[in-house]
Amino acid sequence: MQRTASFDLDKFKLIAGDLSLEFVNTVSGYLRELEAEGRGQAIRGDKFLEYSDLLAWALKNDIVDEDDALALLKRSQREPAAAKSVLKQAVKFRGALYRIFRSMIVSAKPAAGDLDVLNAEILRARRHQRLIGRGRRLEAVWDTPDTDLGRPLWPVAVAAGRLLTSDSVSRIKECGGDSCGWLFVDESRGGNRHWCDMRDCGNVAKVRRFRRKNRGAE
Repeated sequence: MQRTASFDLDKFKLIAGDLSLEFVNTVSGYLRELEAEGRGQAIRGDKFLEYSDLLAWALKNDIVDEDDALALLKRSQREPAAAKSVLKQAVKFRGALYRIFRSMIVSAKPAAGDLDVLNAEILRARRHQRLIGRGRRLEAVWDTPDTDLGRPLWPVAVAAGRLLTSDSVSRIKECGGDSCGWLFVDESRGGNRHWCDMRDCGNVAKVRRFRRKNRGAE
């Protein structure tokens, strides 16, 4: 079991191939049938229940190291209202990203309000980046040390902007599993990946096909 002293990393599974999509996948699933009925975006199993969950996810994705995560956790405990506000911001950002990425998948125009949320996060993140020299090259780094509670969201915003303006945006897909809806970049040779993970949604689909086939044979 993957744990650190204060964080349980096992609740998060990384399958997407891009940081911003991993961020979107911090729910157990998106209930597309409810959304299709006009009941708004519905999710099951939100994995961001506490600010510490956001830190655990950031730690699993190497956004912060354990020392940074512990420093942010201590600050969140001193400033619970601020931590709650950042968690609310993270959930709002995640929802906007999910809808933007899905609009890309179905070749629809993203909602202006969702783009406003994304652009605000990108601007906030860029304020905390600077260029430094690495030999003959320049490298963008984050301000350090930094105990801003919103720090885990900065790389997500930058990654989302990069993915949405790259050729890889055409390879974003949605898992075909019932009540899953996780997103991923399809890097398969034939571009025919259907599942977030063959061992999960893929195996469930195989079992269901097998049972339907047997019932038909009977």
